[in-house]
Amino acid sequence: NDIPAAAWTDAQATIARNRSLPGADKSFYSYISPGALKVDPLIGDAETLLKRDFSLFARFPSYPKVYFVALTTPEREETEKLLASTYNVTFINPSIDAMFGINSNSPAGSVFSAPQCNGNDSGRNIFNSTQAAVIVGVCPSLDGRDVHTQGVHSMAHEYIHMIQSAFAPGREYPLIPCWMIEGETEWGQSAVSDNFSDYLRVQHMHPYRLTQSGLNYEATSAREWTAAEVAQYLTDSLNVSSCSDTNQYAYSYSLGAATTEALVSIAGSESIFALHQRIVGKMPYEQAFKEVYGISWADALPLLSQVVAKKITLAWSPTALTYPTKP
Repeated sequence: NDIPAAAWTDAQATIARNRSLPGADKSFYSYISPGALKVDPLIGDAETLLKRDFSLFARFPSYPKVYFVALTTPEREETEKLLASTYNVTFINPSIDAMFGINSNSPAGSVFSAPQCNGNDSGRNIFNSTQAAVIVGVCPSLDGRDVHTQGVHSMAHEYIHMIQSAFAPGREYPLIPCWMIEGETEWGQSAVSDNFSDYLRVQHMHPYRLTQSGLNYEATSAREWTAAEVAQYLTDSLNVSSCSDTNQYAYSYSLGAATTEALVSIAGSESIFALHQRIVGKMPYEQAFKEVYGISWADALPLLSQVVAKKITLAWSPTALTYPTKP
């Protein structure tokens, strides 16, 4: 019960401690279209979360220049022209196009392309050697759900993917286990919340199945998870050559995030990227894990699996937002 509070508290302390580090000081540019502001007047909250991200992970590689762009589907062409005329940048355009299903490099049927507004905000990231951008396609809710909170936190999520890319440009995903790919970003997007209630509320702890390319979506109905099931997923996700090709890849958003949270509660917010950094530096996973966490992966796996199974099972409970100890 203490794990969420321990992880969130460490994140807040790390953000405060790192604010003056060079890595937290980026050239930051923001463009929010008139339509995006009309749909979500508070979409600019994403700027605050991004700057908290900059501090939280200031000790790790990233990009010195970052753009944040919010727009609606009808404003695509106008936004791309304005970015070119105002900021003299066009590298963002392919990602905007792909997000809206135009000239997309995503396979047909991928859930990551949204040619029409479907009641959920869409998020993308793109980068080159010196600069990066996160983009949100703002979309009105179709059923009264709160899309604002998820929309702004998704930008923090997308920025953390850019940290992953900066570690080893062009080859970051084949090197790290699948539980880390979305586990790092999902935990990080909740960790930059400025209050503990939001930290709990934006966590996605209901597992579903989806490949990394956005295909073969399948809702899961299991409300109770066993340690053995979690251990099997974490073991399978170590096979970096194939783990992203199965539709268990999306378990990273839930099981991976819960694993990340548990590890952060023990060794701090920066520990997960300390592990990441060692792996992309070609240190064997088991050696890297023991160096960062002081315990072998073989000994840690049963303990982590029990904790994660309980967290995922409790996520379906009416007490999901109340059982954790408050900071």
